[in-house]
Order: sequence, then structure tokens, then C-alpha cells
Amino acid sequence: MADIGKVNNVAAGSIASVSSVAAANIGKIGNTDLPAGGASLWVVAAEDGGIATAAAADLDDWTGYDATGLGNSDHITLAVGEDGSGGPRWVVGTDDGNHELRYSDDPTDGQDWTSVNIAGDVYGVAWGNGVWISVGQAGELHRSTDGASWTRIDLSSGDQNVAGWVNTVIIWDVVTDGAGNWMCCQGANIFHSTDDGANWSRLIQLDDAGGLNIGAGFTATSMAYTASRWSVYLWARSPNRTLVCHAAAASPSSWAICTVGGSAPSGQALVGKLARRMAGGGGTVIITYANAISRSTDAGQDWTFTTSTLPRTDARDVATDGQGNWVIVHDSGRISINTSDGAPGSWVEQSGGQVLFPSSTENIEAVAMNVPLPV
Repeated sequence: MADIGKVNNVAAGSIASVSSVAAANIGKIGNTDLPAGGASLWVVAAEDGGIATAAAADLDDWTGYDATGLGNSDHITLAVGEDGSGGPRWVVGTDDGNHELRYSDDPTDGQDWTSVNIAGDVYGVAWGNGVWISVGQAGELHRSTDGASWTRIDLSSGDQNVAGWVNTVIIWDVVTDGAGNWMCCQGANIFHSTDDGANWSRLIQLDDAGGLNIGAGFTATSMAYTASRWSVYLWARSPNRTLVCHAAAASPSSWAICTVGGSAPSGQALVGKLARRMAGGGGTVIITYANAISRSTDAGQDWTFTTSTLPRTDARDVATDGQGNWVIVHDSGRISINTSDGAPGSWVEQSGGQVLFPSSTENIEAVAMNVPLPV
């Protein structure tokens, strides 16, 4: 039985007590395990259909396999949530033209994956408040209440016809506060839903004079939500610039530009413009690229950029359990671990060597743990 993620929308790792019983002394709620201090299982998804799992108690010991019946298409993104009946469900997004989404109730079982055919490669997937949302190629946004049956939501026509939405532009990421509010990014636009992803509107155009007027040419590629704050990472080619914009949950229409070391960002003040992912938990947010990280400990408002802090280059994804434990995945089956809330100088490579899938190494594209976001 998989561990429970939340109780009444409170992450398991944040539960202090239930009916005056300390969380440390609670073994189960119903028949479901309550993990001590957050996650108990971590999962990574790789190219060529690779999946690997490790117990949170031993992130140096990963068991990899090639998910059966799924072909050799590359996994791109990964998230955990529920199956519609309260049971655990994992969903990966892929670049496969016939198996764009895949789901499993037990990622430790290589026979358990089922494919779903929707339109377009999937670059972001998330779960919250009983709803799954996937986003990706050519403006594709799909919604599900169980992670198995998905419905496309067309935001370019019909009743919604959302201003700024473009059906030929990639949606790179999607996040939720776990309480019915969602955001996704396309170009320099942030789109918002307040009804569990059923209806959407453009919240702000960050490069517009009516928004933050950050200048033209920016693309938002990753988002995070933690400590009641939304954040989004953007980059521009000419001139080369990287920055983060953020907004408080209480004022989601009021965005501000981050600072770096207390000053306004200039040029590539954050990690490289090809950064793939950011993640947030426990009030800390991290963006990673190559062997560098940018880190904020105030939910995305002020940042510190540290280069050459990871034991490996080619970082592809980052995740945290919100309890100070962070994992970054790399090319060639490499994994970096940090148990000091992502602090620079505290990253180590997992000592078990390269992860095998099952007898070869693959580039690892995504990582998640078994407590649904946000944490």
C-alpha cells in the first residue's frame, strides 16, 4: 500500500498531530501508511521508457526497469496524485505519438503501466484537489479526474476563447496550489484557473506594458508553488536574459520581478537560459541547469546563483519532499542528492553508481516523490 499524501489538503510531512496524537506515533490512517517526515518513495523517469524507484530511506539504491508494453519513447515529465477513488496514481508524459501519457498505481512494478493516446507531446503534468492537468505541444491542455481518462480543453475557441492563447505554441509547465487554483505558462503569458482546471483565463502578460514590461522575447518554461507564492522562470535570447517573476497567493494578479542577492537581475543572473525545470517545497525554490543551481529560500523572491555546485553536469529535473531533501537527475543515469534544503556545497552523487534501465544507462528526464505537490 502506498503512503498517504495529504489529510484535508495538508501534506503528510506537515501534519503535527491527529486527534492529539503526534504524527510520529501515527502508523496508518485507515489502511494507508503515513510516512514519517514526508515521502517514502522516489521515482525517476528516463528516455527509452525507463523507470527507476528508490526508498526515501536509501536514495543510493535505485531499481531500474523498462516499463513493459510502452515502446522506447522518451519520458519527459512525471507526477503523483490519485486515481479518482483516493488510491495512488503516477502519471508520466512522453514524446510518443501514440502513448503521450502513461499511468501506474505502483511504479515499483514494471508490469503496471498503461498508455493513453492524446494529442501532442506532454511537457508538464500535475495533480491537485482531485484533478489532473497535462500540458504540452501545440497548446494542448488536457484534464482528468483519475489520470486514466483525459479530455482536451480547447482554450482558443468555443465558450472560453481565452485571450492570448495560441494553439501552435508549446505550454511548458503547469502547477497548482492543491486547493483548486492552477497556473500554466505559454510564451510570456500566465494563464489561471480557479475551478480545478475547468475554465481558464489569461492572468497576466509579463512582457506587456500592462504587466511588468520586462521586454520582448521572453519565454516562460517552468513554474513552482510553495509557501503561498507562485513563481515562474523566463528567459530571452536577445539580449540574453534570465529572470523569475513571482506573485503571492493572496494577490495572484500582482506579479513582481525577483532580485538576485538583493539587487535587480541583469543579463543571465540566474542559471542558463536552457534551464529545464524548477521545483519548490518548504519555502525553498531551485532552478537547475548543467552543474549549477539558482536557489531562493523565500519562495522565489530573492535568489542566489551558484555554478559548479553539482557533482555532475547536464542536470535535467529537480524535486523536493518539502522536508529539506532534494534530488536532481542528470544524463547517463546520474543522480545528485542534497539533504540540507538544497544548499550549495551539500550536493553529492548517489553512491550506487549509474542507474541502469535495465542493463544500459539512459538520460533521466524527470523525478518525483510520493507526496503530491505542493509541499
